[in-house]
Amino acid sequence: MRYSIMLQLVLMVTVVMVATSAMFAWLQSRPSDAPDEPAEQMSRRIEFVLKLF
Repeated sequence: MRYSIMLQLVLMVTVVMVATSAMFAWLQSRPSDAPDEPAEQMSRRIEFVLKLF
């Protein structure tokens, strides 16, 4: 019984870490439409991530 709970915890942590790393990798590799200032790019990325929640 203890091992199944431990396995579930490890699996949950692993899935969360893989999902967040995939999201940030996708954000980093997205092509930009037009070269903007870095502050504008960051604000658009933050707005996009906040829309997900």
